[in-house]
Amino acid sequence: MIYDAVISFASEDRDNFVIPLIQFLERFGIKLWYDDYVLNCDRDIRNSILEGISSAEHGILVLSDHFISKEFPVYEAIQMIQKEQSRGFDVIPICHGISQKTVLKHFPSLNNHHFLETSEKDIANIGLRIIEKIRPDIFRKLRFMSMVEENGENMTVPITNLKKASVRHKTLSPSLVIRILLIHHIFYEVYQESFDECLTNFKRDAYPEIAVEDWERMAAIYLKALQNETLMNLSKNTLYSVILELTGSPENIANYSSNELTTRQNEELVALAKFVFDPLN
Repeated sequence: MIYDAVISFASEDRDNFVIPLIQFLERFGIKLWYDDYVLNCDRDIRNSILEGISSAEHGILVLSDHFISKEFPVYEAIQMIQKEQSRGFDVIPICHGISQKTVLKHFPSLNNHHFLETSEKDIANIGLRIIEKIRPDIFRKLRFMSMVEENGENMTVPITNLKKASVRHKTLSPSLVIRILLIHHIFYEVYQESFDECLTNFKRDAYPEIAVEDWERMAAIYLKALQNETLMNLSKNTLYSVILELTGSPENIANYSSNELTTRQNEELVALAKFVFDPLN
C-alpha cells in the first residue's frame, strides 16, 4: 500500500499533538503510516521504520526536544532526509516547542525547508498546510467546502448552501488585514461593500489565512485579465463573475468554459488561472 505520508514523532508528543493531528488528516482522507512505539515496542523497529518510509511519498517530522534526544525518531529523520536527497520524497518539518535554530544544529540538511510552527498555528491550520503540500487535489476541494456537525454526525456541505457564519476571530494579524485591504481595493469597483464589512466576512471564515490566499489568486487573475488583449474588452462585472465561477472548482480549471466568453477568451482565462494556481508548471 502506498501512503501519502509517514509521520515521525517522539512518544512524549503523541497525546498532546500527534494523535489530534493524525485524526485531523485522516478525517480528510490522508493515508498515513506511523509506528506507535508504545503499542509496538516488541517489533523490529528499524525494519518497520524503513518499511514505512519506503511506502510513503512524503515525510512529516514532529520535531521537539524529546525527538532530538531519542534514538529511533532521530534514525527516522535521517532516513527520510537521505531519501529526499536521493529521489522524489518531500520532508515536512514541524517545530513543536523547539526553535528552528536548535533543529538545524542537529539536522542542517533541513536548512532550505519551510517549517511549520505549533507555537504560531493550531492543529487545523498545520493540518491544512500539510494537506496542501501532500494532497493538493484534496486541498482544492476543501477550500470551497465546510465541515459542519448536525445531530452528532459530520456532513460536508457546499459553501454556496451555507448561511452566513458568526464571527470566529475577534482580530486578525496586521499583515493579514493589509492583504485584505488590497483585495478590497482591487474588487471594490465590481463588488461595493465597505472595508469593515469585507474584513468582518474574513473574520467569519474558519481559516482566514487560506481564504485570503484564495482571494489573492482571484485578484491576480482579475488584474492579469485586465491587461490581456483578448480579455480587456470584457466588462469588469462579467470578468469578476466568470472568475468567481472559474475558481469555484479549481480541479476543473483545465476544462472550464463560459458561455459568456468566446473560445479564445475562455482559452486565455484558463491559461491565466492555471498559471496563478500552479506558477511553477
